[in-house]
Amino acid sequence: MAAGYSQGAAVMVNAVSKLDASVQERVAGVVLYGNTRNRQEGGKIPNFPPEKAKTYCNASDGVCGGALLVTAGHLTYTRDVGEAVEYLQGQISAQGSASSSSSSTGTSSSGASTTTQASSGLGGFSGWSGIFGGN
Repeated sequence: MAAGYSQGAAVMVNAVSKLDASVQERVAGVVLYGNTRNRQEGGKIPNFPPEKAKTYCNASDGVCGGALLVTAGHLTYTRDVGEAVEYLQGQISAQGSASSSSSSTGTSSSGASTTTQASSGLGGFSGWSGIFGGN
C-alpha cells in the first residue's frame, strides 16, 4: 500500500514540475494533501512557483515525514478541504484579475474538450482535474 501512495505522489509532483512554463503560467494553484515527497522536496513542488502551491501535511502523518507509513494522521485531511477551497478560489480570482475574464475552449492532450473560465470560481480547473486529483 505504501508503494502505491509513493508512486501516486511522485506522479503528481513530477507532472506539475514538468509542465511547460507557458502551461504553469495558466495554472492558478495546486493543493497537495499528505504528500509522500513533502520532506524530500521541502514542502514544495520542484520547478513550480511556490506561491501557486499549498501542501497540507499533518505532523501526525507518517507519510509526510518521509517514512511512508500510512498513519491515522494521513486520513484526516477532509478537515482542510474548506481552507484549501478558499485558497484555490483566491488563486483563481487573483489570476482572473490579472488576465481577461473571457472563456476559452480547447482540447486537452487526451482529446477531451476543456473549458477554462478564469472568472467563474473553480471552473478554471476543469481541464486539470486529472493531474491535480488527490493522493
